[in-house]
Amino acid sequence: LLSTPKNRISCGEGILGIPSAMKIEPADVPDLQGRMREMWRQGYLCDVTLQSCDGQSYPCHRIFLSAFSDSLKSLLGQAFREGQQIQQGEAIEIAATGDAVGAFLCLLYGEAADITVDVAMELLRLAEAYDLKELVAQVESELRASLDVSIALQLL
Repeated sequence: LLSTPKNRISCGEGILGIPSAMKIEPADVPDLQGRMREMWRQGYLCDVTLQSCDGQSYPCHRIFLSAFSDSLKSLLGQAFREGQQIQQGEAIEIAATGDAVGAFLCLLYGEAADITVDVAMELLRLAEAYDLKELVAQVESELRASLDVSIALQLL
């Protein structure tokens, strides 16, 4: 299609900078994260596989994960070795156990994860590595709330 005033779509300021004659608000959208979680659970349209250090594989959605941070976007993009691995149908290796990778994906897809302190520590490392500040804060908060002498010794 040619970009002409008749068929060009613009958000915000109007077509070609001319103020809009009308403004249409976006309609309420369905729970996108819930829909993605449902498709993830079904394995529907998963286009990348994350593989834990203990060999567990987790098919997931590249574009969905990429939206969470620039770090994930870079990891799953074309520029790095991992992007080339994806194009060749290879799994992306994640330096964490299957429990941690599984919990990581559950939380990104909006599902609760029941985990041990050891897995929480791995999850915290993953969240920090991929610059997921909200997840870092959430895991740190849960660790603080469950902190006792035995957990403190594990953390040392």
